[in-house]
Amino acid sequence: PSLSSADDYKSVGNMCYSNGMFSAALRYYGKCIELEPDNYVHYSNRSAAYVNSILLSGPSLAYRDACKCVELNPSWFKGHLRKADALFAQDKLEEAIQSYSQVLALNKECAIAMDSRNECLKRQLMSGKESPPEQAPYAQGTHGQSYKNAEPAPKPAEHPTEERTDELIRTWTQDTELNDNKTASKKYKGNLAEADREAGRQAKEAFMNRYKVKLDSDTQLSATVKASMEKEKLSGDGFDYRSSQQGQRTKAYANGTDEVGAAISADCYKSYTYKGSAW
Repeated sequence: PSLSSADDYKSVGNMCYSNGMFSAALRYYGKCIELEPDNYVHYSNRSAAYVNSILLSGPSLAYRDACKCVELNPSWFKGHLRKADALFAQDKLEEAIQSYSQVLALNKECAIAMDSRNECLKRQLMSGKESPPEQAPYAQGTHGQSYKNAEPAPKPAEHPTEERTDELIRTWTQDTELNDNKTASKKYKGNLAEADREAGRQAKEAFMNRYKVKLDSDTQLSATVKASMEKEKLSGDGFDYRSSQQGQRTKAYANGTDEVGAAISADCYKSYTYKGSAW
């Protein structure tokens, strides 16, 4: 099946997420946001993928998406949960506790918020930074301990301004290389001549084998990913790049030869898979 709607991309993103393929899930959730930029659920989903990913900037990007989700729907408890999880991942325990309290004010049965909030409090106690009594957990924690009833949830911290957020991200990424202002990777300071190439080859092979096992074990996921990849390879199909008039129009409206290159690639792909005879 081809992917055309936000629901289609969300379905594939959910499958990738449930299989631990968080980087792939980010791509599909991002496409959902492109198609439906005012849908708060998409920001919640991408926030969860960011916080579980291996990206160094994952928690900060998860927080930004969570704040957008809360902005679009302040009364939805899960948006506040995403925000709390992102703060917890950044070890901002006091702010995380406040956000988990907001979650429980909206949905007192949210076990995840109870458990995570208790974990934040425990870490505060271990570090010697005990929270004041009014921030004690709700009546019953997930581990079975009994607590005093909590006071009303404290008002969550105000969202930082866009300028302040950009400043924080620049600070967090001083030692990283940004890719399209979306992801970041640690700058490599080693000597490639000293790299263990055999170990690298084995690690890559092991990763690819795990990926193949996931695809082989889930026929629906495999078919969907294959269809998505084929759609991308055929994105330029039908564009007549041999026509000078068409080519001039492309250059004027597409800022170069993007569509021409896509059309040539589509012809090559069809010939390679015996779906066409352009060559």
